[in-house]
Amino acid sequence: KGVIITEDNQVSYGDFPLPEVGSTDVLIKIHSAAINPSDVLYLAGFYPAGKNKPTTAGFEGSGTVVATGDSEAAKQLLNKNVCFFASGKTAPGSWGEHTVVSHSSCVVLPGDLTLEEGATCLVNPLTVQGFILESETQGYKCIAHSAAASQLGRMLVAGCRLHNIKLINFVRRQEQVDILKTLGAEHIINTSEPNW
Repeated sequence: KGVIITEDNQVSYGDFPLPEVGSTDVLIKIHSAAINPSDVLYLAGFYPAGKNKPTTAGFEGSGTVVATGDSEAAKQLLNKNVCFFASGKTAPGSWGEHTVVSHSSCVVLPGDLTLEEGATCLVNPLTVQGFILESETQGYKCIAHSAAASQLGRMLVAGCRLHNIKLINFVRRQEQVDILKTLGAEHIINTSEPNW
C-alpha cells in the first residue's frame, strides 16, 4: 500500500505492485518518509522527476532492508537500517509500506541515528555539503541563498559558520529574519522591505 500518483497526476492511496528485486536492488520495509517541497510539487505535476507513472510518491525515506538481489553489494545491506533516495524511472517512492531501490541509493544508518532522523538525512544535508565543497574547491568566500529560512537554509547557516564561509540569506518576511537571527545568521536581507 502507498500514496499513488497516476499518469494523469491523480493522487490516491491503495495497493501498488512493486517491481521485481533486481540483482543490485534491495527491498525496504519503510519506517519513515520525508515530505519535501519537491514531493509536494511532484504530486501537483510541477516537478519533473523523470519517473514512470503510475508510481508511489515520496523521494526520501528510511527503513529496514528485508530482501536483496544476488549482488554482494546488495546482500551486505540485508537487515540493515538505511536511509534511501528513490531515484530512477522505475523506483517506487517512499510514501508506502515498501519500496525497491538500487543498493547504491542507500546509506546504512549509524547506530546513534534513529529511523525518523534518517528519513531526512540525504537531500538537505548533502545539498549543504555540496554548497560547502563547491565553495571551498573554487575558493568562493560567500554564498547567497534565497528561501533561507527553509530547513536547507537553516542547515546552511550552521555549515557556513563551521567552514568560515560568509552566507547572505534572502527571506520574504520579518518572522523569517527572526528565525535566522536565533540561529546566528549574520547577513539577512528581507525582500519584503522597501528598497531592499
